[in-house]
Amino acid sequence: MDESRDPVQNPREFNRRGRKHRAIPNLKGAPWATALRVAAGFALAGSLVAIPACAGRRPAAPGTGGPVPRERWAPSSAVLRGDPLPEDPDRGAPLADFTGSDSCAECHRDRVKSLASSFHANLVLKNSGSVGCEECHGPGIDHVGAGDEKGIRDPRKAPRLESNAVCLRCHASVLDAKRPVAGHPAWVAERKVACVSCHVVHADRDARIAAHGKGPFADAAALEAAGAVFVEPHRCIECHPDYHPEMAQSGHRDLAADGKACAECHGNGSLHAASGGLKNLILEPTKQEPTRADAACVKCHDGSLEPPLRWTCSEHRAENVACVACHDPNARRGKTLVAEDPALCLKCHPDTAAEFRLPSRHRVLEGFLGCNDCHDPHGNEAGFHRFELTRDACLKCHPEKRGPFVFEHMAGNLEGCIVCHRPHGSQGPRLMDHRETRMLCLSCHPDVPTSHEQKPGSIYRECLRCHVEIHGSDVDRKYFR
Repeated sequence: MDESRDPVQNPREFNRRGRKHRAIPNLKGAPWATALRVAAGFALAGSLVAIPACAGRRPAAPGTGGPVPRERWAPSSAVLRGDPLPEDPDRGAPLADFTGSDSCAECHRDRVKSLASSFHANLVLKNSGSVGCEECHGPGIDHVGAGDEKGIRDPRKAPRLESNAVCLRCHASVLDAKRPVAGHPAWVAERKVACVSCHVVHADRDARIAAHGKGPFADAAALEAAGAVFVEPHRCIECHPDYHPEMAQSGHRDLAADGKACAECHGNGSLHAASGGLKNLILEPTKQEPTRADAACVKCHDGSLEPPLRWTCSEHRAENVACVACHDPNARRGKTLVAEDPALCLKCHPDTAAEFRLPSRHRVLEGFLGCNDCHDPHGNEAGFHRFELTRDACLKCHPEKRGPFVFEHMAGNLEGCIVCHRPHGSQGPRLMDHRETRMLCLSCHPDVPTSHEQKPGSIYRECLRCHVEIHGSDVDRKYFR
């Protein structure tokens, strides 16, 4: 007998049926070999997509290529994690207790149909290795026939840990500390929220994709025009249990009790809830155009309070600064500023922050006074004369400069204190606008007497040596002592 034709002596040359392999030519140098290998790789990857990661895999039976029959349910996850997952409620259940999706379709044809159009469609594909509907609902032997609701699991009504354990069979990566998905570890572990509180398992894939294309919306009217309807506050709190730790102490604490609720500021939330929490299907005032974000504030703060009344003409309003740029509406009453003064102001006014570091300055950074001591963030109306604003602010701390005096220094009366002083900081003494006081005086009084020599070393270069009552005098029109 020719040993070269014996499968026992040369097993590598023969397949399982004893037929000799055909000779395969060497394609290494062929120009299309690389493209062929890439195409084969894509075909293999596509064939694996239909198999759910959570499906239990059966090893091939020796000599047959078929699966080895299992007796117990043994789900597996495609993601390996260091932290233990919640205990699987179905682990170890007899396979005989699983009836298959065909049994479910007899009574729940609409639900099976919706699942087939969802992101979980692979669960009901033939030959997928999945147990279909029972991947999430558990063994159906006690439910089929009698229809006993207690004999099947409803993830929306099941205990949170049991419900989440089912989801985490295939989606364990959302809790991976090394690559968390959109803050899921905080939602599931710390806030103890069930996955199904936000996600709809049977949601149509195309509808979900279409929802991603909606928004962001400009205002509540646009959101309502897209079909969003009012959602009760308790539904919002189910997914946002710690929506704000100080809301109960805020000025808006009654919104949830008066039927106004979250929608007053965030718009109707039905689309947001149905999508599983898509951010573009709800209003976020901090990301809205300022005038539209302010509209929600003005609905309640319609001018009955003085600050919003002044706000309508303020410089901040003219510069398109929104209320929520400075205020957290959910913080406790009296503590709504998102940062302390002066840090809040200097965030948008870095040039002023630099002036507070000059040699002569108001000691704002040291904490002796704040921006609000001089400025009214809701007011400072553009219609007011600038000198009125500066004089009123300065004279609160410097009342001795107010007068009236017999001999007024008209520069301050006409243009305010800033005609000579820089209010935040200066390189000159006493917040003067010039390092040398003489130059400041000469800008308005260039016609000095000829006897007042201005050469270096002359005493006439020191104007304040004689004219000491520079803000006004009751005894001398030249402001002598």
